[in-house]
Amino acid sequence: RALKLSLYLAKLKLKELFRQPSYVVGTLMFPSMFFLFFALPNAEGEGAANLLLGSFSAYAFLGVIFFQFGVDLANEKENPWYEFQQSLPIQSYQLFFGRVLATLLFALLAELVLIFVVLLTTEAKLDILTITKLSLSLCIASLPFAFLARSIGILFKAKAALPVTNIFYLSMAFLGGMWIPPMALPESIQKISQYMPTRYYSEIAWHFTSESNLTRNMLFGLGAWLVGAALLSQFLFYIKSGKTRL
Repeated sequence: RALKLSLYLAKLKLKELFRQPSYVVGTLMFPSMFFLFFALPNAEGEGAANLLLGSFSAYAFLGVIFFQFGVDLANEKENPWYEFQQSLPIQSYQLFFGRVLATLLFALLAELVLIFVVLLTTEAKLDILTITKLSLSLCIASLPFAFLARSIGILFKAKAALPVTNIFYLSMAFLGGMWIPPMALPESIQKISQYMPTRYYSEIAWHFTSESNLTRNMLFGLGAWLVGAALLSQFLFYIKSGKTRL
């Protein structure tokens, strides 16, 4: 029943989003446009192109997730519909996972558009099976960012959520080596990068696109961020709403 309700809530969210063509087009095209404007000149050769394909696939997921949970949730809080949802016999985790499912569908579509653009404009090579593994792995590993973005959406009002979300997720993308390979970052930044969740997330993407090694420490690190982000998100939800239910 819980899964069925989450799926129904995801369906409602998707209907809402698809009624906004500007959001749909912007969400699907932004990662690809960002790649074409800033990364394409560096995608020389199959190796570099595949590395950037992995980086921007992760970035596509990151952007959609942060804006759906950070900005959109903050906007929803000022809508009577949000208060009505809180009064229903629905657990907050069902609302959360309904939003997760809807968000991941958009993130997947944005990633697939990006992959098509990269394969079309560079020497990158990726087969269907690898693309499938990459996409599923990024979906599963994206939960820490959903919780982090949810914390922003809970903590800030609509006007503040947009700049805060931009600063937060763009900084995390840079520190995680999504735009510049970690080895090319300044030495001081490299030391920070190795502990960032976006770095672990990028490493997962590179594992499939560039056959880089994926260590247990990276997975444990991402798992630690997941636990910490989930606890923070729920604590803020409790503080702001006065509700103890998950």
